[in-house]
Amino acid sequence: TMAKHWQGYIPERMERVVSVAASAATHAVEQRWPVGILTNGALPESDQAVKVLPGRSPGQLTHIMEALA
Repeated sequence: TMAKHWQGYIPERMERVVSVAASAATHAVEQRWPVGILTNGALPESDQAVKVLPGRSPGQLTHIMEALA
């Protein structure tokens, strides 16, 4: 995001950050490490941050990828 939240974000940088987060989560799941994600963004219908609590369940990577989408 930009210095001021109302300025939005740079799409290319956001895409890179999401890609890195997805790669890190994939690696953590492959290593069977507990992994989760917390963002400073919110869904349009909510004022709550997007988050997936750390875990090692088989569906954890799916939950993280859905949160990043």
